[in-house]
Amino acid sequence: MLCGKENSPAQRSGVVTTLSGGVTAVNTQQVGRAGELYVAAEIHRRGGYAVTFAGNMPGIDILASNADDTRRISIQVKTKTRGTWHASTPRR
Repeated sequence: MLCGKENSPAQRSGVVTTLSGGVTAVNTQQVGRAGELYVAAEIHRRGGYAVTFAGNMPGIDILASNADDTRRISIQVKTKTRGTWHASTPRR
């Protein structure tokens, strides 16, 4: 993610860093946290329950369950700050 405005609220808060040529880059920890919150929000939107962790839980970013709590899973979220991504799971 790139942000072209100078002195934006994101830059003042330390979320982005100015690189050479005036280009700004987003902090990877912030992108990771945003990805975790996005996944949790999507689970909630679809009727499930999800809990994110503020601390370091090795291999677990989110604990989720279905609405009637009969199935529980742990999720590890991966994010990217630039480029494209493709899922490695084949479609059925």
